[in-house]
Amino acid sequence: MERPSPDTEYVTTPDGIGILRANYMPRKDFIEVRGGCPKALGVAFVEVALQGGEVLGRTPCKPPSSEYPPDYPPFMQGTDWFAVRRGRVFGAEQREPPALLVRFLDAEDREIAQLQTPTRIINTPAAPPTAVASPSGGSKDYHISIDQFFFERHWNLMSIRGAFFSVNGTQAVEVWADKEKVGDAQLGMHRPLSKRTPDPANGFALETTIDVDLLKYERIHLRCVDKAGKVYRRSLPAGHLERSDDGTTLFYNKRHNDLLAKAERQKRVIPRWRERIVNFAMQCDLGRALGPSFARRATDDPDRVLLFVNNVNPGGRPEKWQYFLKLHEELEKFGFELVLAQQSAAASPADPPMWFIRMSDMRTWLKPAWSRELRKTGRTDTEYRAMLHEASSLDYGYEQNKRNVLPTWLESYSSSLQIARAADQVLTMVRPKVALLWHEWNQASHICKWLCDAYGVPTLYCHDGALPMTMGMDPVGEMAESTPVAKAEEYYARPLARADFRRAITYRRLVRDTGLNRKSTVADGSLSRLLDKVRAEGKKVLFYAGCNDWQTGMLPVWWDKSSVHSPIFIDSYDAFRYLSDLCAQRGDWVLLFKPHPHLEPQRVDLSEPHVIFVREANIHECVRQSDVCLTLVSATAYMSLFNDRPTILLGRNSLSRSGSCYEPHEIGDIPEMIEAALRGVDVRAMKRRWIDHLARMIRYTLQPMHPDSEKLMGKPYSATARFIIKEAKSSPVLHNG
Repeated sequence: MERPSPDTEYVTTPDGIGILRANYMPRKDFIEVRGGCPKALGVAFVEVALQGGEVLGRTPCKPPSSEYPPDYPPFMQGTDWFAVRRGRVFGAEQREPPALLVRFLDAEDREIAQLQTPTRIINTPAAPPTAVASPSGGSKDYHISIDQFFFERHWNLMSIRGAFFSVNGTQAVEVWADKEKVGDAQLGMHRPLSKRTPDPANGFALETTIDVDLLKYERIHLRCVDKAGKVYRRSLPAGHLERSDDGTTLFYNKRHNDLLAKAERQKRVIPRWRERIVNFAMQCDLGRALGPSFARRATDDPDRVLLFVNNVNPGGRPEKWQYFLKLHEELEKFGFELVLAQQSAAASPADPPMWFIRMSDMRTWLKPAWSRELRKTGRTDTEYRAMLHEASSLDYGYEQNKRNVLPTWLESYSSSLQIARAADQVLTMVRPKVALLWHEWNQASHICKWLCDAYGVPTLYCHDGALPMTMGMDPVGEMAESTPVAKAEEYYARPLARADFRRAITYRRLVRDTGLNRKSTVADGSLSRLLDKVRAEGKKVLFYAGCNDWQTGMLPVWWDKSSVHSPIFIDSYDAFRYLSDLCAQRGDWVLLFKPHPHLEPQRVDLSEPHVIFVREANIHECVRQSDVCLTLVSATAYMSLFNDRPTILLGRNSLSRSGSCYEPHEIGDIPEMIEAALRGVDVRAMKRRWIDHLARMIRYTLQPMHPDSEKLMGKPYSATARFIIKEAKSSPVLHNG
């Protein structure tokens, strides 16, 4: 614990109450007040406020968790202690130290004493960057970072993410509150935000219910142990924690805090001229005026399949990269070559065996946006710019909903323009027979789809399949725009053999018994104790899974397609608020809410006793611990059906029109459908239709993405290659003619 400096002037009262320190740090806009109260006074709470009346914080007064340090002054010995810390007090640095009013209250909030104290300004210089070891090198042999933290007081739920790297290897990461151990984090579960520990194997995550109220503790810290037995510690600074308005929730997001600090610094650097220079550079693409980065394999120029993908991610998701390698091998057997065009500036694979293009490094600022080849297609300049506007809206909306970035419309539009120019150049250079677009509703895919349609290049949408270890490929679209929904009558009329049903039943059993999921989650055990208490009160648990709204076709709302995917609700939080109000009215329903992992949750009211908010919890455990599962369009609906839980689709995805879920047509149908799901109405018929849908997805829609799924599906990788080649021959390509 920090010791007071020799020049500290203590503020005391005749009753023995004392202020050890009252400091204000301008650089962080942070106030800390610490002191002690005699036990005989019966002080239960201490409240610190500005002279104007604004309360900065409230904290319990209690004995310290450790021994009384002998070098502390007498009024801190044998007394109850308090500490109030508050960051971003004024929103900007203050030159004059603000005076504070400290009120001492009993257990019933009656005032026992009051003390006015000045604050001492502490000018803490910015710490110089520390060189640390990472997989790419460094001078130290370890690095610890805490990226995100969340604690909700009502249910005592805690969630934390971060990274720990050691040259000796990582053995354990423990979370502590003062001298109490909270839990053991799970390793390799989180892609770190810190550039010093980029390997996901260094990431850790923990979400659990705990027996302690973290708001009452002075220090939350990590105890990290490497494989050599060496112990490292890292504290979560209280000044970085953000409290909810009602004081029941703690939030922390490292990147968001860093961005706010950066934005504050930029305000002092001639903002008008700085913005003009940045905007000019972006419009001219000067930052990307580099030589194109191509890794091309010498071939006899076979027919080409072009895959537009955000990043191949060989380090973060090796199974994805291995799949691309296997697909390339299979296509070569038929005389086709796979060409990868990576749209982002992510790390490239070392020595790729196929033609690999980094679109972010292409020199496109010298190339006119409206190329000669594109004009031949008959597309007008107005149509082109309308497409750029739609793509920019997708990117800006998606980035704006994340707390990890501070986007501008100009950045999104400039990015769309760069992608369009690069994609146009790639199509002209590669001249593919078919293009694979990774994900339908992102900025780059929207642009590439428009250009492919203009040139007459057939396209297939591909992405992680709805089932674990599978790849979805569909020429029509994804989710509510996919073949099983858009052409439902034809799709469900296709024949199935007994072997198809056997494969579906085997796949269902595997996922249910092993807890397999499309993406890794923390281990079971964080919810059972909490929800056992809920059931003991005779309440039902409704599990609601949020969606990645801007990348599932639901937003922007002015898109005609948005009502196709979500005809009732605007987005995930619109549905959350409705369900929360519904549970509050009922009284015997509790809403278990898990937001989409790619988006930082909004600051909705989580203090209500009928809402349980989880961030890292295992998706299978959430489903198994619930009575009914609800979602708009999330693939969590599949995980729910795998675990034999009644499922309500508030929006539409590839399960729509399958008959295996409850599907309300208007908002008034939802309460009745929840009641029907709780009673098990039509559940047996839905289970039969679920197996039928699963069998059709395995046979007609999904492709294997892993050797295990290749065996389970009875579908070799060569079948995927044939499927792609047939699509390539389905229509002519204008610029290949």
